[in-house]
Amino acid sequence: MASAILRVALANKGRAALSLLGKTYSYGNLLASAQRQAQRIGARERGKDACVVVLAESGPEYLIATWATWLSGMVAVPLSPSHPSKELEYFVKDCGAKAILHCPSLEEKARGLSSATGVGTDLVECADVGDVEVAAEALDLPGEEDGALLVYTSGTTGKPKGALHTHGSLEYQMRSMSEAWEWQRSDKILHCLPLHHIHGMVNALHCAHFNAAHVEFLGSSFSPRRVWDALAEDESISVFMGVPTMYAYLLSHLDRLKGSEGGGGASDLLYLKYVEAAKRLRLAVSGSSACPVPVMQKWAGISGEVLLERYGMSETGMILSNPLESGRRIVGTVGRPLPYVDVEVTEEGELLVRSKCMMKGYYNKPKETEAAFVQVGGEDYFKTGDSVAFDEASGVYTIKGRISADIIKHKGYKVSALDIENVLLSHSCVKECAVVGVGHELFGEAIVAVVVKNEEVGGLESLGDLQALCKDHLADYQTPQRVEFRDEIPRNAMGKVNKRELAKSISS
Repeated sequence: MASAILRVALANKGRAALSLLGKTYSYGNLLASAQRQAQRIGARERGKDACVVVLAESGPEYLIATWATWLSGMVAVPLSPSHPSKELEYFVKDCGAKAILHCPSLEEKARGLSSATGVGTDLVECADVGDVEVAAEALDLPGEEDGALLVYTSGTTGKPKGALHTHGSLEYQMRSMSEAWEWQRSDKILHCLPLHHIHGMVNALHCAHFNAAHVEFLGSSFSPRRVWDALAEDESISVFMGVPTMYAYLLSHLDRLKGSEGGGGASDLLYLKYVEAAKRLRLAVSGSSACPVPVMQKWAGISGEVLLERYGMSETGMILSNPLESGRRIVGTVGRPLPYVDVEVTEEGELLVRSKCMMKGYYNKPKETEAAFVQVGGEDYFKTGDSVAFDEASGVYTIKGRISADIIKHKGYKVSALDIENVLLSHSCVKECAVVGVGHELFGEAIVAVVVKNEEVGGLESLGDLQALCKDHLADYQTPQRVEFRDEIPRNAMGKVNKRELAKSISS
């Protein structure tokens, strides 16, 4: 089981692999470029699971750097260019990187990082698009036990750790999603996700290439207008993946078109054009954080299809998924275990997982790796740290939230912050919200709602107004005792809220 993606690239040299800004690159072009890059970084003598940092924008250089690292027998460590310098320095030092591969636009940042860490840099260069000359006999493909990707956790519940995935575990992740979501060679995905997180890396990029499909990059910044334009103009796009915030912005853009001054004319035509584009999608996936039920319902209203919500982690790959058939998806749930995945639920409600898609361990952290697993029936299961509810009648799972951040211990009850957020977001006067627990002398934790108001709607000015929204949907013990109105709620690149930091920012 050598690197599956490199095998696919070699067998499909003439097929389109990715497009960016009107320029299309074939599998052969990218592989030829990667082979030349690999010759420059050399390297099997640098030790087993030696790491190479990939610092690149969305585009051909990202793939060339990743594939070149694999051809050199090393582990690719994709990092976000948007991370502050100190965070990038931490990642480079933590993985003991042997080199930093970077695209031309990030040369200054790469040099600064090199100066701070002492790790050398190498510019990633793409061969001319017509160059597909691959020296197949010289390709030394890595094996299934060799390290492939080091994926750093988001750090929302502690200091980021590097989850090491082998070429074997990566292939099982791609096989699992390919079988469940019926990926085809003919698919084309519009890619707008960050490339340092497993959602953007594996689900949207590598899984497409595992199936010799085509990836269309829009660039490194998300723009609802550009996404809608791309979907409307290219009828061959069949797959889209995003985080809930992206779908909320896409829907808001539609709302603005529909409610534009005077109505009719060009705005109405554009609205209808975008709606038709949404309906054409074979598959629209939401992940990385729980998608609010109102967003799910609104997307279904315009596209006719319920978003496919799934659940996974950096350490495990994807674990649970709603079915491909839209009519069988259940809003608010994350479905059943994917192929090659087994799950268990503890008495406390924590989800445990055993899978062929599992990481090898946390890089250079044996104690943390050992602590992350528990024995069940003689087998090692990974402790996700997430609380779930299992419905025996339907056989599906619902994520209740992070045990450490989304389960609030209030008056002796365990309250799901996500349940409260879904209720609040069902009201048009709430634009965004996050619910956290803050220490309280009598209650254990008080329930605090941090809310961004929808000023266009109004009607939400006080705690009493907020509690009135909850009255018909939540028990008294689930209703927030405090509200803080803010202009925005800080999120990371994947749309996640660091609730520990948010709770600290709330005065007691």
